[in-house]
Amino acid sequence: MNLNKTTQLNLIKVIKDQNEFKAEESLYVSSNNTILNNNTSMEELFNRNKHEDNFLYLEITNMPAFGFL
Repeated sequence: MNLNKTTQLNLIKVIKDQNEFKAEESLYVSSNNTILNNNTSMEELFNRNKHEDNFLYLEITNMPAFGFL
């Protein structure tokens, strides 16, 4: 996998494809208490947000996309 060309949006698509999410749910990805830009490459996300142990820790949250139901 080429991390320079893979974006966070690609990661979200893989997660959604492999899990059951409702159509009205959105996924939000954050690292270091900051919501990340969907169009940023995974390589750039890693370089900016990697932990001192050289791992990238992401928090993935799902929420209703059209308000709270």
